[in-house]
Amino acid sequence: MRGVRDPAARSTGREEILSAAVELFAAKGYSRVSIRELAARAGCSTSNLYHHFPSKYAICVALIEGAMDQHFAGLQEAMERSDDAVEQLRHVLCNHLVVHMTRPEVRLLDGDLHPVTGAERDRFIAERDRYERGVRAIVERGVETGAMRVRDPALAVRGAMGACTSVDRWFDPRGPLTAAEVADRMADYLVAGFGTAAA
Repeated sequence: MRGVRDPAARSTGREEILSAAVELFAAKGYSRVSIRELAARAGCSTSNLYHHFPSKYAICVALIEGAMDQHFAGLQEAMERSDDAVEQLRHVLCNHLVVHMTRPEVRLLDGDLHPVTGAERDRFIAERDRYERGVRAIVERGVETGAMRVRDPALAVRGAMGACTSVDRWFDPRGPLTAAEVADRMADYLVAGFGTAAA
């Protein structure tokens, strides 16, 4: 019929494909999802999907890149919003918590970054370490100025990051508190653990 197009033939963008991938990977697991299923969920043809991504693996990598970008954005925002180390730390922790409560792709990774492998895995590990060093630098400045009191900044940061990262295991968006509210309350608790004046 003139003027009617097959929905599978329409042009689908990267974000729609990534959104479909998150849903399918979360429901079935990365290894059990096919390119054909991804294309169908995104509402496009497989050729259109391949126009944006060369493989299913490339889609997975793009998802993790997006989450990593959000972490670094939070770190950058913290540095730009305040010169106070305590406020910087609180902002980073809130952002980290919200990312893990609202970005379902972070749940797709095992502790060792599986299914990411090879050069991409090495790159993500390096970026994760760089992010952690950025947070640790905030704490070290806080210790130097007397705003924080911790014996081991590196250990304290790893503990706080572990608490932030595990929030997606129990947070329920249908619960009484929003992600922002949970992040705000948890950040209070975590910042206090760094021996801040508020504690």
